[in-house]
Amino acid sequence: MLIYKDDVCIHKPTTMKQLFLLCDRKNLQIWQKFLDTFLSSVTVTTELNVIEYEILKKNFNKIMVFVDTSFFEESKFLDITKRLNSTHLVIIDVKKEWASYIIRNQNDLSVNDYITRLNSLDDFNYCLTRFEKSTQSEQTDMVVGEYFVVKDRGESTFINLNNITVLEGLGAYTRVHSVNKQYIVSKNLKKILEQLPTCFIRTHRSYAVHIKHINSLSGNQVLLHNGETVKASKTGKKTLISHFSIA
Repeated sequence: MLIYKDDVCIHKPTTMKQLFLLCDRKNLQIWQKFLDTFLSSVTVTTELNVIEYEILKKNFNKIMVFVDTSFFEESKFLDITKRLNSTHLVIIDVKKEWASYIIRNQNDLSVNDYITRLNSLDDFNYCLTRFEKSTQSEQTDMVVGEYFVVKDRGESTFINLNNITVLEGLGAYTRVHSVNKQYIVSKNLKKILEQLPTCFIRTHRSYAVHIKHINSLSGNQVLLHNGETVKASKTGKKTLISHFSIA
């Protein structure tokens, strides 16, 4: 547990996983009272800079943040998800306002869990269990040297990075297109791209391609050497044109 005096941390936590709940000032006392009744390991705050978030990210293996979106506007929601992209982020949506928005933009939002309530210890433990599983799965790198590693039923398949043509985002999953086969990986496109070299370019929020396999760019379509086409957004086209201009 963190103890603060004048916004300065006077008690350093000893666990490698830190738990926080970010909420509006209107709900601060309600959440504090609720969590104090059964759980002392969650720090309730209205601002992440108060808990020296950037320092904590460097010092601890994984941080879990619950976000109460009851009084959020879209701009604040986007800002929070952007700043917390290296945490396990749980959205608490009591009013059920954000579900469709998260689904539509899931490839661009760093949201790990979505719940409509946190009313009991059971609710909290449910989220914590998912957090533990997420932490364990992320301990294994997906890229080893020149190979992309796909694990399925205890077996590992090593795919040479040069043989991957397209990465297709499917919400919380990604379809990996190789020259010989397709694989489904239980990580979103954004997380995978964070581990891959710069030869993979995101052409669209749902697609990334290996530059080696690009044949041409026409309108909003990227044509690959194997005849496959991939969508290209305005931002994706600019990134491609910029890359090949430099190259």
